Amino acid sequence: MGRKNHKRIFMSHDGAVDDLIALALAATAPNVDFLGVSLVNGDCLIEPTLAAQAKLFALLGLGDVEWSLSQARAFNAFPWEYRGDCARFLDLPALAGIKPMPPSRPFPDGERHFERVLERESDGAVTVLATGPLTPLQLVLERRPELASKIGRIVWMGGAVDAAGNLDPATLPAAAVNPYAEWNAYWDPFAVDWIFRRTAIPITLVPLDVCNAAPIDPNFVARLLASDKPLAQLAGQAYAMVADQPFYRLWDVVAACAALEPALFEPAEAMQLVIETWGPEQGRIRRDSAGRPVEVLLRLDAPVLFNFVVERLSR
Repeated sequence: MGRKNHKRIFMSHDGAVDDLIALALAATAPNVDFLGVSLVNGDCLIEPTLAAQAKLFALLGLGDVEWSLSQARAFNAFPWEYRGDCARFLDLPALAGIKPMPPSRPFPDGERHFERVLERESDGAVTVLATGPLTPLQLVLERRPELASKIGRIVWMGGAVDAAGNLDPATLPAAAVNPYAEWNAYWDPFAVDWIFRRTAIPITLVPLDVCNAAPIDPNFVARLLASDKPLAQLAGQAYAMVADQPFYRLWDVVAACAALEPALFEPAEAMQLVIETWGPEQGRIRRDSAGRPVEVLLRLDAPVLFNFVVERLSR
């Protein structure tokens, strides 16, 4: 059983720089029992990301965190131009000299790991923080539908409702690009559709609409770099590394904050949503009166969120 008044979080992420900082926030939060993490081979190169995650665990002293590698595969894979950031993250000065911490219990199959975590929890106890595609969750619940009762909420960084999507025409063939889709939804729109149609688990959606309010702010990066705390230094170096990418946002950190401190955001708006699985708008999430009820975060106060992140990473 978890500690009283502590959230119980299992995280699924896909290995980008921002995922790793979100992982650090969630795994070290003072009001959280962190149940484990599964990595999807999505926005990353899997071996450098596993190595970077092992160094991150060592930096944070997270030797008891169980980790795994999802068996999920993409319908639309992330561009290679994005996926190499994890290798550069591994070479950041803040990680130099840190001996990777071997996992306490490596699970080669992330979905089996996820199942075992849910099996030992009370009904409605687990928050799933998903900062990558929803495919791993679909794989688990297709095989073990009874485990849906163990999940109290899904907090998912994915989609765009009224904001434009983020499929960069410079990284994809013209025939694959549409102006509506966000990458975590586009990676496997069929998984999103399955979760929308086949489950009743409450969902907090953290779409581009709200994440666009949190770009890589130079003052935010400077404050992290000015800290004498190793984790803040690492985050500052990581964001400085990708600051020249004009599209970059704190997507996954925003989602982690939504799971950890919902009061940082304006109240979510209830919507009924569907996702396009085929055609020229594949991956688009849109309103539909017959769609799945979802709580959607649309607004945040960026300076307040930046302050929260700096404070947490500087502890």
